[in-house]
Amino acid sequence: MLTYATRNVLGVFLFSKEGELLAFEPFTEEEAAEKVSSSELIEEEKKLKERFPDTRFEPIDEFPGVGGEFLRGDLDTVLRQIGISRDEYLRRLRSVAFAITREKLRRSLEKRDLLIKQTVLALEELEEALNVLSARLREWYLIHFPEVAEEEAEKLADLIYRYGRREALPGYAELAKRSAGAELTDEDIEMLRTFAGEIHRLYKLRDKLQRYLEQLMESLAPNVNYLVGATIGAKLIALAGGIAKLAGMPGSRIQVLGAEKALFRHLRGRGRPPKHGVIFQYPAVKAAPRWQRGKIARALAAKLAIAARLDAFGGEFAAEKLKEKFEARVKEIRKKYPRPPKRKRRRKR
Repeated sequence: MLTYATRNVLGVFLFSKEGELLAFEPFTEEEAAEKVSSSELIEEEKKLKERFPDTRFEPIDEFPGVGGEFLRGDLDTVLRQIGISRDEYLRRLRSVAFAITREKLRRSLEKRDLLIKQTVLALEELEEALNVLSARLREWYLIHFPEVAEEEAEKLADLIYRYGRREALPGYAELAKRSAGAELTDEDIEMLRTFAGEIHRLYKLRDKLQRYLEQLMESLAPNVNYLVGATIGAKLIALAGGIAKLAGMPGSRIQVLGAEKALFRHLRGRGRPPKHGVIFQYPAVKAAPRWQRGKIARALAAKLAIAARLDAFGGEFAAEKLKEKFEARVKEIRKKYPRPPKRKRRRKR
């Protein structure tokens, strides 16, 4: 006998070809959202398939089919047959719709997390490459013009790319006349300019990636972004495995994210426990005297835990207040611990 099955927030309904309800397999309210949106044959449908081998199931992307039309065409009658009121049905419908929406948002959030992770990793690797290539360019160009040894790397790459020869560099004319560097051929200079040009473009790419990362952080994690900036915030999200996982961490765990090797050494009894990980890069922590750093890092991590929860669970923007409280705590620490603590002397045995 040919039958038609359709899913609904209440369960799986089976109809005859005349539209008569033959069977109903209910869902629990907790599993309804997952089963309604499943793209595979679910357990309730398999049970009906065993009882009615000729059943036709509606593909998830082709609603409504024949069974769906039967259900929608006489919904009140079907609800009476399974003993559920229309009000209860509407309540379940709203509940499942909200659950599906939340799941879609969660998946979307996870994908944005991945974008942040890949972008910040790309930036780190690009920085490493730029450091190596810029150092090579500097050593190469110093053969021709050693007097620019102290010039900043990005600016030096730009100057070599634009002007090439030392006497053509703006602001260096007099110095170039007295230079102890070697004369180079046009071919030598052209190769230097080509190499510098590629480095120059990589610096531009780095700046573009940084702006993109800032945009991602502003949209996904505005509180974390405001509190510690896009780069540190993104590194924390990447290390945690996502903004939701970062939000689930206590401040003490966030404090040492990025210091896992030091933590494992400590756990094996081979060193002291780390006081900070990635957040050491934050100016207030990095610039602090060593005896204050742990306390400041702890205060910052506590505020980051709150900021991450606000971002992960759709809370308000409260980063300004969090930052004010953190800065007040930093002042308190600096005032309370102006000098390093006295070390305890070991007793002689």
